[in-house]
Amino acid sequence: AHESGGRLRVLYNPLWDEPYGIGLQKGDEGFRSFLTERLTAVVANQDWSRAARFSLSNSPNLPPPVVVP
Repeated sequence: AHESGGRLRVLYNPLWDEPYGIGLQKGDEGFRSFLTERLTAVVANQDWSRAARFSLSNSPNLPPPVVVP
């Protein structure tokens, strides 16, 4: 919409109004540890922010970074 010269417009943009998460099989501590480590690294090295800016570069509000429990 941003690059359309006014031909397109965003009417409703609820992208960050709801929490999100990753579902895992109960008790799968190995996969949970793997995901926690990867998400922590992706946030720490700014890959998450770069991906969000790339994917949503014209959005006025980027979603907040993931919170790793």
